[in-house]
Amino acid sequence: MQPQEVVGLLLTVLMGISLGLIGAGGSILTVPILVYLFQLPASQATGASLVIVGSVALVGAILAGQRGEVVARAAILFGIPSVMTSFLVRRFLIPALPERLGPVNKDAAILIVFAALMLAAAYSMIRSKGDRRQTEGPAIQWIAAGFVAGLVTGVLGAGGGFLIVPALSMVMGLDMRKSVGTSLAIISMNSAVAFFADLLVRGAPDWKLVGMISFIAVGGLLVGARLRERFSQSHLKMLFGWFVVAVAIFVLFKEAGHF
Repeated sequence: MQPQEVVGLLLTVLMGISLGLIGAGGSILTVPILVYLFQLPASQATGASLVIVGSVALVGAILAGQRGEVVARAAILFGIPSVMTSFLVRRFLIPALPERLGPVNKDAAILIVFAALMLAAAYSMIRSKGDRRQTEGPAIQWIAAGFVAGLVTGVLGAGGGFLIVPALSMVMGLDMRKSVGTSLAIISMNSAVAFFADLLVRGAPDWKLVGMISFIAVGGLLVGARLRERFSQSHLKMLFGWFVVAVAIFVLFKEAGHF
């Protein structure tokens, strides 16, 4: 095993902790780990990340459900349109994209868009003051947000947690713990369906690598779930926001050379 791959496995533990702690960060970390440390092309890394993040999120969602931290109405109204959109995008849109998009190739473009969305989501969380009371909200609002998350999942190979958590917390008014638990449930659905679509187009990933990373990440998730009980709601929001900023800056720095 190469030294950079050992670093990748250590960062995989942090990825699992991130999912368990803030309900996001799975794909934000997994895609760069696979691209920069395991040397996978971004188009392949996004597909593999769907398996890794989806399986880890499923474990987290089951644990959160046992604690009453998964809001079923949100998971259904948000999750179903998200799943449908991610499947259609992964099955039909991604294969149709040209190899070059303007001055950059497709892989670099995917990562740059990824980083831009990360910064937007982080900004909304860092600016948030305090917690809002939980509100059910109109169904159409949940459904529209689900379509957006599904688009992100399909295009970027992301579970969407870095957009789902702010949507559930800022727009829908769920507290952070319920936002995290519900996000994990939605991520697991999104990732499973998007990967199925990807499988039809690209075939199976490297199952040995995917299995190893998933197993290690689950251990991190269990640690993160324990740590979440020690943080206040406002601290979780700030932690989420600054974490995403740091990773977005790293990705943009790495991709700047493609211009």
